[in-house]
Parts: sequence; C-alpha cells; structure tokens
Amino acid sequence: MPNTITFSAEALAVARDEFAVYMALVHETDMSWVFDGRAIPALHMLPIIGRMQLVSDIVLRRGEWESYAGLVERHTSVVEPPGSGKTTLLQYFYEWLLGRASYYWKNWANAFHMAHIAASETKALQLSFAVKKTIEENPVYHVLFPKVRPAKDEKWADGEWRVKGNTSKDPTFQARGRRGDILGARLNFMGQDDLIKQEEAEEKRSGLDTEIEGVISWIAGTAMTRLDLPTACAWMNATRWMEGDPPGWAERQGWHTITLKAIQEDEGQERSYWPERKPLAELQRLREQNPVLFSLVWQGEVMPQEGIDFRPEHFAEFDFLPVGSRQMHVVHALDTAGTRNPRSDYTAGWTMIVT
Repeated sequence: MPNTITFSAEALAVARDEFAVYMALVHETDMSWVFDGRAIPALHMLPIIGRMQLVSDIVLRRGEWESYAGLVERHTSVVEPPGSGKTTLLQYFYEWLLGRASYYWKNWANAFHMAHIAASETKALQLSFAVKKTIEENPVYHVLFPKVRPAKDEKWADGEWRVKGNTSKDPTFQARGRRGDILGARLNFMGQDDLIKQEEAEEKRSGLDTEIEGVISWIAGTAMTRLDLPTACAWMNATRWMEGDPPGWAERQGWHTITLKAIQEDEGQERSYWPERKPLAELQRLREQNPVLFSLVWQGEVMPQEGIDFRPEHFAEFDFLPVGSRQMHVVHALDTAGTRNPRSDYTAGWTMIVT
C-alpha cells in the first residue's frame, strides 16, 4: 500500500459506520482471485456482519441501543462450520469497534475495554497480535481512526495492551485462555472464540471427565460478571459438538443465536455456503463419510448423547395393548458391557412389541 492515502470525507464516514465497508477498505484476504483480494464479505458472512453492526450500536449507545439495554438478547452466539471466517470477522470487529469508540466517545481511551477469550492462551494471543498489527501498521486504519495509537511507553504485550490516553488501571484489550483471569471490573465487549475442542466433546460422550462443565461454569460465574453494564455485550463463536456445550448453554440463556449450515437448500437444490472455499462436492463427500459428525460440525445440528434417533420422551407406556391392535412382531435387543473397565455402561436390554 502507498504511504499516503486519500479518501473523501463521505467514504471515511461510510467506513466508520458500516462494518462491511471498513473490512473492504482496511483488509485483504488470501483469495486474490476473489474481489482482487479485498476483504469484501462473502454472502454467508452478511447475517453475522449485520448482527455485528447492531452490537456495535448497542455497545456505543447509538441507533436502537435502548431497545436492547439490559436484556440478555444483546448477547450473541454464532454457530458456524470450521474455516468459515468467524474468528477473522471477530478480529476485524475488535479493530472497528475500538475505532468507532475513539470517534464517538469523549473519554474513550479510559472508558472503553475489551477482552478476547479462546480455548488456549496461545490462540488468544495470536488474535490480539493481529489486532495490534492493524493499529500499529495499517495506513488505512490510521486515516479512519487517527486517535487510536499504541501506548508503547506502557504495556504493549499480546496478553494485554493500552492505547494512548488510557490512564485507567485497566488495559484497553486483554487476551486470555479459557478460565483465565480477566483483569478489571467492567468490560464493554467480550469475544469468546471456540472455547471447547472436538476431542473434549468426544471424551465427554465416552463418559470421561472433561473441562466442559467447568468452562460453562466459568463463563456464567466469572466472564459474564465482567459485562454488568446494560450495554456491554458478549459474542460467542462456536462449532456445535454436543447438547451441553457453550453455545447450547448460551441458547438456553436466551442469547441471540445465528446458525450457518454448510450445505443449504435453494428451491430444492443443495448448494455450498461458501463455494469459493468449500465446493458442494467436497461437502457432500464429507457428509457421506460421517453423517453424524457432519451434522454436528458442518450443519450445527446437535444430536443427543443418549441416542441419535430416539429419546425416552418419544415413547408412551401401556399396561395393555390398545384396543383393536394386533401383535405383529416381538423385538428383543441387548447392549452388553463386555469390558472390565469400571467406567463402562451397564449391560442394557429391552423388548418391544410392534403392533
């Protein structure tokens, strides 16, 4: 990019207030054959970007923010397939939200605070590094938000950093692994990015002890307490693995949920959610190889741990055959526990009369 960049006042105003325009002006992608490599949002990203636009207004108390203040619906859970760009969007959103705060708030440097939480500290630090690099080195960002500058005379580490003018005790941005210490009493925005891993969900389904319950308890009992301002918002990115995972918890709490399916239907025809990245044939092949895993990971469709097809509440109990019914078949089934492992399930059996 050239060292000197000139935009019209109208273009700058649009980029400050429209997240999609900000992305296209400030960032490039690794897909040089699409939109000349500019970060113009793919179609599947538009519902998420629209929601981020609203969340920004809630946090900054603009637009229709009063309709959401203090309500649990201000928090957002996004369920998407792996590789859909949700973490990258969150990175861009941190940058843009901070920039908008610098433009619309008077005491923004002291009053505005964010945190990013990931499954591991390493992943959290990687995203923080990317946000810092935009603030430090991106000339278009400098034109858009000239007040946002790093306070390198203060702490400017990936784990936590401040912008110039922040003289408060709390960092502007902090990055933590799940269940880590979040500094300060209040945040304006918190991102929670893929907090559990596939192997943990598989271990949980096998009856092994995992940290999943502890992570959910930490979200509810620690992380969310940092968002006590009526306009403070949480954003959760996730892939669904099981009923008792963090996005399942968020949905039960009443968070606004966006679910993106990898294979979508349009007038009875299947199509890929992102054909430039994931051709339909590849997705169909993945579905054929492992339908259950595909439903979870790529479609966001959670199947219960206690049974893929049947649940106890699906069955009625009778003391006698209904009047007029005729016995057709008697079916016996056994699931034996052929192991000495004390953690194994019991041998189970059932008999069914088909009428």
